[in-house]
Amino acid sequence: MVVLGEEEWNKGIVMARVVVITSGPGGKYEIEMRSCTCKEDMDRGAIVVYNPFEDRLMWFRGDHLGELEARSAFMNLLGVALCDVDAVEGSNADS
Repeated sequence: MVVLGEEEWNKGIVMARVVVITSGPGGKYEIEMRSCTCKEDMDRGAIVVYNPFEDRLMWFRGDHLGELEARSAFMNLLGVALCDVDAVEGSNADS
């Protein structure tokens, strides 16, 4: 089994990124989702979501089901961050 890590995350392609500015103790939360590949097996991909509340990466398989799970995780994290929102930054934040 090949374990993906921070190197793959850093080389990943950003699929979605939102920064939520809050007046709470966190100050701001950056939630990001990237498409990553494994250097040992280029056919093996992953969708990775950064969880700012636990400061960890959540890895999902790069197939259709994994992408749905990753998108759901991203939206759930965004929903939690928006509970204490003052402003939102992102490429489509004002749309």
